[in-house]
Amino acid sequence: MCYVRSVKNVLIALASLSLLAGCNNADEVCRDLVNALAEKTVECGGAATVEEAAAAIEDSLENPSGCDGIAGISDEELLYETCIPSIESSGCGADIHPSCRDQLIYIRR
Repeated sequence: MCYVRSVKNVLIALASLSLLAGCNNADEVCRDLVNALAEKTVECGGAATVEEAAAAIEDSLENPSGCDGIAGISDEELLYETCIPSIESSGCGADIHPSCRDQLIYIRR
């Protein structure tokens, strides 16, 4: 359960409220990040299923629309080449790699 709490805290830290332009598939990229975190959460015993963990993680995003409210990704290449692989290879309770921070750019409403 500790890992789920730290995942939620990391997702809050990942958020950036800037208005930078992002890629057109930002919601899909967001879901790839959420799924990597969800798989690690299940692996570490923080949830019964990936779907349950992904729903909880997406619900914890700053934007009430979850990944649908993402305007862009700060550095998609860094996210796929460093951030997500670091999540997949990390141990339970490990700190999230700095490449994961400030990746999600929210739509301001």
